[in-house]
Amino acid sequence: MRKVLAIVALAGLSGTGAWAQSVLSAKSGTIHHVDGKAYISGVNLKPLRVGDFPQLEEGQTLITEDAHAEVLLTPGVFLRIGEHSSVELLSNKLSDTQLRIVSGSALVEAGEILKDNKITILNGTYRVGIMKIGLYRFDAQPQGVRVFEGRAEVTSVKDVAEAKPVILKKGRELQAGDLTVTKFDSKASDELFAWSQRRSALVASANASAASTASRQGKLYKSSAGSWVFLPTFGLYTYLPGNGIYNSPFGYRYFSPVQYYYVVTAPRMATASGFGNASSSTWGGMGGSSRGSGGFGGAASSGGGSYSSVGATSAPTRSAAPAPSAGGGGGSRGQ
Repeated sequence: MRKVLAIVALAGLSGTGAWAQSVLSAKSGTIHHVDGKAYISGVNLKPLRVGDFPQLEEGQTLITEDAHAEVLLTPGVFLRIGEHSSVELLSNKLSDTQLRIVSGSALVEAGEILKDNKITILNGTYRVGIMKIGLYRFDAQPQGVRVFEGRAEVTSVKDVAEAKPVILKKGRELQAGDLTVTKFDSKASDELFAWSQRRSALVASANASAASTASRQGKLYKSSAGSWVFLPTFGLYTYLPGNGIYNSPFGYRYFSPVQYYYVVTAPRMATASGFGNASSSTWGGMGGSSRGSGGFGGAASSGGGSYSSVGATSAPTRSAAPAPSAGGGGGSRGQ
């Protein structure tokens, strides 16, 4: 049922213009962006053209050399892989997406977790079920899992029958196969985190454009499920919540069309008519409360493009990574 909702949402937007002409298949594993040399199960992945998104199939492994890669899982969930890393896709079903971290490091940003969309990450002796929206880190060597935001359930694959699940919350980690929960510096940042932040900024820019277009054309629907929407002008897919606002842990906001209207468009219209003050209500709670954790540094500027026009404030303080411009393809290399 959730699969149908996601496709219907996209179909409803496909009439709003060229920005929403492509629909993702109802399965996880779309390779959304690669910025260097990478392979699929040993076969060289050719440079991606704008709008070209190969599919990682079940049993295949995505391997990066001097490259990062972004893979789309269930709607609103991004898998971002570091350099010299590899990830195997065990199951591409939306109802039961399963991945194995073979080597290196990966981040999972989850903007929506529906009860019918299950995501499990296998990392060494850890079996990790992602339970809430948030940001999760996985390292193969040394083996570890961290929760920057969200909630995960971890069991040991050594003795599944007797293993009791361990719950990881914000700022907690497991290391070296041990199921002893410890704290970590949740403000720590590295090269993979900084790259993921730049990608999140770009995708959020595209979201603002998609939500704005849908809002202007009266597509103020509400849905229990979000969807992936393709924008040719950006050359990438963005995540469009079915309702409310998703606050990315990186500090960016993803609007649903109805929330964009109430939070951005309506206050501007009131100001243009001589009523109200758009600047004071741009990020206000009109039309319902926002979803998500609020991020590490609040709303952030995406460095230009349509997102910078929707009331973004300062950049997150966690990382000095520069935000990209709104242009540039999600599928093109060299981003």
